Amino acid sequence: MIEGYDLLDENDHSGLADTLSQQFRFTTVPTSYTKLKQYGFDLVHYNETELLPRIRDPRFWKGQIRKRSKELLAELERCIGLVSSRRAKYCGDLTHKRFKESELKTAEFLERHFIQSLDGERISLKEISEHNISNKKILFYEWITRVKGFDELAERHGHSSMMVTLTCPAYMHATHSRSGQLNKNYRGQSVRECQRYLNTVWRRIRAKLKRDDIAIYGMRVVEPHHDGTPHWHLMLHCNSQHTSEIKRIIRHYGLQDSPNEKGAKERRVDFIDIDRSRGSSAAYLAKYLAKNMTGIEGKSEGCRRVSRIAADCARAWASAHNIRQFQQFGGASVTVYRELRRLRDNTFDSDIEPARQAADASDWATYCEAVGGVGVSNRTQTIKPYYEQSESFERSTGEIIQPGQPENQNRYGEAKSKVVKGLEVAGKVRKTRTQLWTIVASPPQSDVSPPARAGCIGTGGLGLV
Repeated sequence: MIEGYDLLDENDHSGLADTLSQQFRFTTVPTSYTKLKQYGFDLVHYNETELLPRIRDPRFWKGQIRKRSKELLAELERCIGLVSSRRAKYCGDLTHKRFKESELKTAEFLERHFIQSLDGERISLKEISEHNISNKKILFYEWITRVKGFDELAERHGHSSMMVTLTCPAYMHATHSRSGQLNKNYRGQSVRECQRYLNTVWRRIRAKLKRDDIAIYGMRVVEPHHDGTPHWHLMLHCNSQHTSEIKRIIRHYGLQDSPNEKGAKERRVDFIDIDRSRGSSAAYLAKYLAKNMTGIEGKSEGCRRVSRIAADCARAWASAHNIRQFQQFGGASVTVYRELRRLRDNTFDSDIEPARQAADASDWATYCEAVGGVGVSNRTQTIKPYYEQSESFERSTGEIIQPGQPENQNRYGEAKSKVVKGLEVAGKVRKTRTQLWTIVASPPQSDVSPPARAGCIGTGGLGLV
């Protein structure tokens, strides 16, 4: 990329960040975009006003370099055959090692830092992470709750359920599954490009279903093949009369690219109809959730066991390539669900209370019905998240800067983004996050105020975030 620096050596990241910030200090916007593309940084989502202050900031570059170096290392291991059923599944050993080192650094950071409210209450960041979805087990339980809830919703309304698997064309796979040898037909697609292909296929499917007024809802899990090439598992629920048409549409778009390659019709798109007399959809999807979160003890899969190591490798793969492993499509907002769980007491509000009770009981199906029914979406549900710019903390004076004031800015002189502060229903706002917390970089003393260098976060509570 730039001579004299090793992207795989973290000691070089700070020096390279300084070099890049100086190099872009006097470049024009068109020149900046051209150079960024040459260097392999994709920052086109920033407009001109947002881009210039960032590319002149070494702290911004350090994060970008760290992110890019993880991806380059993972791609290098994949392209030269170090990621396969015979060598190391899902990601290379070096990528896995660096991921575990990163987790250790994160754990050390959480142990050393606390949050403190303005009235003196202090809580360890480690304790917070253990009680929200940063904890893999809690994340797994929440997803199983939602998968089970969608299954119950489908059963209540007589809907059909199916497991759909979408796979990339053969030329996107770096190695063969049985031999572990390099695929001579591989055209060099990166994991990100493979994921972009699957995203495009799914967008076309969703667009066609929308045009035909066919509603679907469910969950999606992205996991790596043995060589790191992504594939998707979708647990899809729909009106029974639309099942055949949905399969036809998915098969059509899933086979548009290279439909005549060997094994395409048998392997690229696969359907399993859920027979509830044999098990729920949650039972079908639980394996894939566990494989990519917590692991399944005692099961063998190639050169690595489907245990914590394999789950860690799947997470390392997703981290290296910036892939969102789990996603819901259709159904009610999980943000509203989590905010409702912060309301521990009866609200005495008929617009909120049924949904609050369902969320408090972890009853996803009843929650969806309470906010709009089986066909509800984020846009149509009766309860919506309420966003507001958070307060900030003036470090030098200790003054609290209220939302909307010009001084409430980030390091680039931009107004801070709005964050979830509560719920909005029928024109009414109910706050769920009211406290202002400051991050303390070392264990605070009981008789002193937060250090002047403390950062500021407006969490308003310690429930699921």
